[in-house]
Amino acid sequence: MKLIIENYKCLSWNEFNRNMHWSVRTAVREELKTLVYAEMCKHRGIKINNTVNVEITAYFKDWRRRDLDNLFIKPILDGIVDSGLIRDDNGDVIDSLTLRAKIRQPQNKIIIKINENGKKDKKSNNRGFESGNCEIGK
Repeated sequence: MKLIIENYKCLSWNEFNRNMHWSVRTAVREELKTLVYAEMCKHRGIKINNTVNVEITAYFKDWRRRDLDNLFIKPILDGIVDSGLIRDDNGDVIDSLTLRAKIRQPQNKIIIKINENGKKDKKSNNRGFESGNCEIGK
């Protein structure tokens, strides 16, 4: 599954925490989470019971190099969980998390790829996809 968040610059933890009032930080976090959730709702009715590999690629228009471990991705994972695609964003559900940053791109955007693993999730009796519930503004 591939999700694209167009025209959105992935912040760093430094940008997120620097001189930003807590209420603005909350709004920024909720905005990204909502964008991911809305994009996930295009794939309505899908729920993965197996483990997954998640790949997040942040595209930046500028030339600044980025530290991958400093990318602010927590709201992305939270939006995926809130959509019901996966039950949690811990290590029992997400086998691997790959981060990439591409600079000098035509636009800022975030591409999220979620690939289901073939093995059975330890805490589920079901395999594969199940119907899920996705409502914006829940």
